[in-house]
Amino acid sequence: HTHKEGFRMYYEKKEKDKYTWFNIHMPIQQKNEQLNYQRNKLDTLIYQRNWIFQPDMTFIRKTNNFNREYEVHYSTEINTPDMAKMVNIRDDSNPLAIQLGNPNLKNTNKQNFSVSFSDRQPEQQKFFNTYIEVSVVGNQVANGFTYDPATGVYTFRPENVDGNWNMYAKVGYGNGIDKEKHWNYETLTSWNYNRNVDLTAVSGSTQSSLSQVDNYRTEEKLKLNYQQGALKLGVNGQVLWNYATSERENFQTINAYDFSYGATAEYKLFKKIDFASDIKMFYRRGYGDPNMNTNSLVWNGSVGYSFLNDKMMMRLEGFDLLHQLTSVQYYVNGQGKTESWHNTIPSYVMLHLIYRLNFNPKKK
Repeated sequence: HTHKEGFRMYYEKKEKDKYTWFNIHMPIQQKNEQLNYQRNKLDTLIYQRNWIFQPDMTFIRKTNNFNREYEVHYSTEINTPDMAKMVNIRDDSNPLAIQLGNPNLKNTNKQNFSVSFSDRQPEQQKFFNTYIEVSVVGNQVANGFTYDPATGVYTFRPENVDGNWNMYAKVGYGNGIDKEKHWNYETLTSWNYNRNVDLTAVSGSTQSSLSQVDNYRTEEKLKLNYQQGALKLGVNGQVLWNYATSERENFQTINAYDFSYGATAEYKLFKKIDFASDIKMFYRRGYGDPNMNTNSLVWNGSVGYSFLNDKMMMRLEGFDLLHQLTSVQYYVNGQGKTESWHNTIPSYVMLHLIYRLNFNPKKK
């Protein structure tokens, strides 16, 4: 049962070429939860009562004929723990992986703060934007454990951990090059820092220990575009640097790079047939797992034909025509570990048949 009360105040002012918006919301929520838990010989009823306060505030200011925008935002998010994890039970259905409940789990809270600025000059194909966001998470739920080397039994129990936080910043810029506005370029630079705190295993230890990993991610994207009539061309490049370090025992520092470059092309012929193609070379270097240090040349293409007065379109699309991608993909998570997923179709050819059906309102 949830009961909400709150206070909201906002200010809005519209002018000829300006706009101002300010909003502050202070909701108070009473959340009553009840779980009737029955399992084998256990029959218990547990309650959880919380008063939750989640304020949020937004300020937006637009000037210069609405092309320049400032925005500030703050919000709070509180999540109550899963009550099934709070039942004081001992689940030994798997005798080598016993699961315990924790009736003392606390609410997870997240604080978000962001600032952004953007400025556009459409007549010059020029834009600039920047964005900064900071998030702090308290009482994140992690899965701790103990290990008995004599029996080989693990005993798991959820616990609250503190110290998780994240900071993200980016700057984007673009501009036209020639007077005819055929050429333009774009650049995007971003930086991300993540302090990831979790409970993990250390070699030789019989219980989980607190692990703090600092993850740094820096990325640069560049694009050069050309357009004249029905012809569109582009070249692009991207460099991504991942760096993860920790004082945890036996942690392997990650200092890796992902970079790529490629080209795109689009052309429309006789207003009925259009062609599109893109090709990109991907490189991954510096990862401890050799399976992650890969080279992949990916080429995609499509051709479309419109008929019946453009109401119907047929398109033939080919993805990964050179069969360079694999069905196994590798990632690095916040604790510096790799994970793989297999449910993908890396290369395919597909025929699309599209019919546009429009109903226009009757004129009065």
